[in-house]
Amino acid sequence: MTGMSCQAYLKAMLIIKKVILSTILFSFSSLSAQSYILEQSSVLDQLSKNKELLVPITIPNNNQKILLADTEGGINFFHLNSSNVDEALNLKSATSTERFIKLTAIAVHPSYSLRDQKGTGKLFTAHIEVLKTDGRVTRLLSNDTINDNEFDLVVNEWQINPVTKQSIDISTKREIIRIAVPDESSRISQLKFNPYIQSWDENYGLLYITLTNNLLESNYPLLSGAILRINPTKFGLKNYTIPQSNPFLNAEGIAGEIALLGIKNITDIHWHKRLTDEMIITSSPMNKIVISRNKLGLDNRDSELNGKLWQQVDDTKTSNVLHY
Repeated sequence: MTGMSCQAYLKAMLIIKKVILSTILFSFSSLSAQSYILEQSSVLDQLSKNKELLVPITIPNNNQKILLADTEGGINFFHLNSSNVDEALNLKSATSTERFIKLTAIAVHPSYSLRDQKGTGKLFTAHIEVLKTDGRVTRLLSNDTINDNEFDLVVNEWQINPVTKQSIDISTKREIIRIAVPDESSRISQLKFNPYIQSWDENYGLLYITLTNNLLESNYPLLSGAILRINPTKFGLKNYTIPQSNPFLNAEGIAGEIALLGIKNITDIHWHKRLTDEMIITSSPMNKIVISRNKLGLDNRDSELNGKLWQQVDDTKTSNVLHY
């Protein structure tokens, strides 16, 4: 087997398989994978017509429906038993239509289906928009000055209608974080919560935000391929707080929100069930897929990526195990 030993390859696949089976019901890295799973539904065929779908999102403690979204800002509940579709939110209409460019990620709080919790019925979205020039806006700068940026990456929190539970109340929109970036290739590719953290743990409900880009080669931390970790719960006048356990909290020149940086073009993240400070990361630097296992606190900007479990060698062949 070219590039690595058979024993190492099998070990990598075993680790990945355990992650896949234990973390998600659905999760697909490409639209072709989505189509394979959902091809029987003519409703979904119509829903996805001429639109780019995001990865379907499962709802904690609910095996009857999933969330489907497209990059134009449409978010829908899809009922698995009946194939009915309920429109939950049109993000473009609910935000500034002049500045909105693309929806890039959605997530639901791990306490979404529980009663009377901080995260009950809460949904999170990430989109890119034209830079908001209002001087009162608070944001993270991905480089030296605001004048070097033309776009904002925005994460919002929304609340499901407690009566219908099928639509999102647009009046509940709350901005969590805003990050200024220089071009449209920089985006938030994923919003995720660690599914293995229990509700009594201090790290429960921390939101992981994956920042990636396809074109830029940058040494700026937020543009280098970074994963942020924040507590999205409002605290006083703060829209979010930074966990005290974040590895770069007191580091010079690195935002405290960052948990890991320097991995180009991150496309997916998962966690080890027992090692909550480690992540299994899929990335595609140089257009070749790499799966690696790394601890929080990694700064990989100036070194070869360690912890590789699998790396694509042939440009035209990819193992089916990567479609998770």
